[in-house]
Amino acid sequence: LHVAAGGSLQAALDAAQLGDTITLDPGATYIGNFVLRNKGTSSGTSTDIITIRPSLLSMLPGNTRVTPQRAQYMPRLMPPNDAYALTAAAGAHHFRLVGLEIAPKPGVYNYGLVVLGSGNEKSTSELPHSIEIDRCYIHGDPTNGGKRGISLNSGMARITNSWFSDFKSTWQDRQGIGGWNGTGA
Repeated sequence: LHVAAGGSLQAALDAAQLGDTITLDPGATYIGNFVLRNKGTSSGTSTDIITIRPSLLSMLPGNTRVTPQRAQYMPRLMPPNDAYALTAAAGAHHFRLVGLEIAPKPGVYNYGLVVLGSGNEKSTSELPHSIEIDRCYIHGDPTNGGKRGISLNSGMARITNSWFSDFKSTWQDRQGIGGWNGTGA
């Protein structure tokens, strides 16, 4: 599934099935509060993952940590407000985010750009799980900062080769990655 600049990323996320790849235009900005939905049961194979990535992934070599200088090759996810750019619904699983820039609107102090679980789940079945974030550039506003890059209240999550910056505040605790409710796996 390809979502061109100006297209509906949420519609593609809703239509995607386990095993699909959603490609986005490098350098394009996708504005929204996007939701990763629970897509049902996975067979447990490595192909049962919904991947979201730039159409030119070759510009972001594997097994190499990205830097802000590579942002020009990344699609940008940006919320229209101070809420999340991307959240996972209860029980959402088997998503892979690769080569994305995730940032707030300019001048906005954001409270959590990627939210994997609310932190209030009462059972492990409600936790998002099996989510990988690879080669992503996740940052707060350079002037106003932000509270948290990823709220990691999930099970089986993996964050690799990614760059976090500008999570800063003069009035509250802040983290690039913070979690307080999950399975610890």
